[in-house]
Amino acid sequence: MPTFAEAEAALKARGYTDANVEEKLAQDILLAAFARSGRRAQLAIKGGVVMAALTGDIRRTTLDLDVDFVHRSIDDDSIRALVRDLNGVAGVAIDLVGDIVELRQQDYRGKRVFLSLRDETGDTIQAKLDIGVHSLPGVEQVEMAFDVGTAAAEPAVLFANSPEQVFVEKLRSLLRLGPISNRGKDVFDMLFLAGRVDRARTLDLIDRCICRDPRMLETDLAGIVRRVRRTFADRNYTARLAHRRSNWLQIPTSEATSKLLAFLESLTP
Repeated sequence: MPTFAEAEAALKARGYTDANVEEKLAQDILLAAFARSGRRAQLAIKGGVVMAALTGDIRRTTLDLDVDFVHRSIDDDSIRALVRDLNGVAGVAIDLVGDIVELRQQDYRGKRVFLSLRDETGDTIQAKLDIGVHSLPGVEQVEMAFDVGTAAAEPAVLFANSPEQVFVEKLRSLLRLGPISNRGKDVFDMLFLAGRVDRARTLDLIDRCICRDPRMLETDLAGIVRRVRRTFADRNYTARLAHRRSNWLQIPTSEATSKLLAFLESLTP
C-alpha cells in the first residue's frame, strides 16, 4: 500500500478533514487486515462502520471500529493472537500497545485494545478497537464489501451485522435510555435504514431482542411506539437531535422523528 503520508493526502482529496483522516486511514488498514487474517469467519463488523458502508456517505463516517467475535472467546490470549494475525497488509506492521481494557457499558461486555500501525517509512498512527461477543444465536451475519481504497485496491469483504440487526439494536438503545440518550445519530441512522430493511426480519428481531427480553419494559410494538413517541416529545432531547454531529442527514428534526414514528407504526399488525 502507499505510505501513510500518501494515503492521507488521497483521503483529504476525497473530502476527509485533518481531524479524522488519520482515524479513517487506520480503519481502512484494519478492515483490510481483517479480510486477510484468515479469521474472517470469526469476526462480525458492527456499529458505525457498517452504517458508513451502507450509506456510502462521507457525512456518516465514524472514527470508531467495533467488531464481535463469533463463536470465539474474547479472553486476552485470543485477542493477542488476533492482533498477530493482522499483519498481512503489505508495508504495514500492526502491534498491540498498552493494556487490554475490559468494557462494561449497560448490556455491553467487551474488551478495548490500542494498536500501533507503522509503515515502511517509520511513520506511525494509533487506533482503538472495541471487541465484543456476538450474543444473538441464530441471527446470521451478512457479507459486506468495505471500501478500503487507501489500504487495498479491492474492497475488504467481511461479515457484518445486517441492516435489520443494526436498526433493532439502535431501537433497543433508544428504548432503554429514552430522553436521556445522547446517541442522537441513531435516530437518523434508523430513519435511513427504515426504507431498506426487510419487514419480516425486522419484526423477528424486535420480538427476540426487545419484546421477549425480560430486561426490557416493552412487550409489544404498541408499547414500543408509545415509548418512542414520549421520547420524541421531550424538548431537551429533540434539541440535542438538531446538532449537526447527530443530524448527518441534514433534515428538519421534526421530519425525522415523525417519519421514524410512522415507520414503527407501519410495523404494527
